[in-house]
Formats: sequence, structure tokens, C-alpha cells
Amino acid sequence: MSPSVSPRFFSEKEVARHCTKDSCWVLLGTRVYDVTGFLRMHPGGEALILRRAGTDITHEMDGPPHRHSENARRWMEQYYIGELDRDSTTEQQFSRQVDELLPCVREKPCARSRAVVLTSCRCSRLDLGVSHLPGKPTLRLRALALIALRK
Repeated sequence: MSPSVSPRFFSEKEVARHCTKDSCWVLLGTRVYDVTGFLRMHPGGEALILRRAGTDITHEMDGPPHRHSENARRWMEQYYIGELDRDSTTEQQFSRQVDELLPCVREKPCARSRAVVLTSCRCSRLDLGVSHLPGKPTLRLRALALIALRK
């Protein structure tokens, strides 16, 4: 991809789907590479890449057991196709967290106002997108919308 063209963005889920000999993508940090055309040329064999297809290969590139050369890193640039969509990744994680809460979320009228408070067996209340779940990031207001829509 030429530097003047703005990069395409891919979700982790989309990258993970490209894990075959016919379509092999990898991540190097947040950069996405389509290495399908490189499989047969890889000095370690195509099976080595295919085992890691659809995933982040940063650890493998940095070693051990084999730290890839700067030349290998430059060579990879010809297979660059875009960037990892961090918003999509965050959204997927957020969605999974909401899914974890769904089985035990209940609506309860609030005695002090006309608002509805969502309660959960894992926390005392989810109110206006604020959550006090131990070990969980704060749920935003749209989490309440997601919970309501998925009921």
C-alpha cells in the first residue's frame, strides 16, 4: 500500500477469519499484513506461518527462538494492507462484557425518581452507565441501551 493512500481498517475478528492457505493474514502490533503470497517463500516453511495465521505475530518476530532481521521486517511491508481497528476491538470486548452481565440484569423502578435502575447479581446497581463491577471497566450509557435491546 502506498504511503499516500489512507489505510484500511480491519477488526480483530476479520483478521482472524483469514487463517488459511488461500487467505493468510497476520498482525504485527496494529498493522495488518496479507502474507498469502509469502507462504511458499518463508524460510521456516508455510506451516509455521499458518499456525499463527489470523493472530498477532509480534512475539514471533521479536523472538526467541529466532529474532527476525530488519531486512525481514522491511520485506513484510510489501504485504501491508491496513491497520487494526482499535475501536472495533474495544467494541468487541465491551460487547462481551455486556453479554456476561445479561443473564442476571434486572430492571427495578427507582423509588426516588421515575428512572429505571438496572440491578445485577454481580453488582448493586447500574445507573446512567456507571458500573461498580469489580475488575470490569466502567459501562457506558450505551451499555444500558444494549442491555435493553438484547432483553
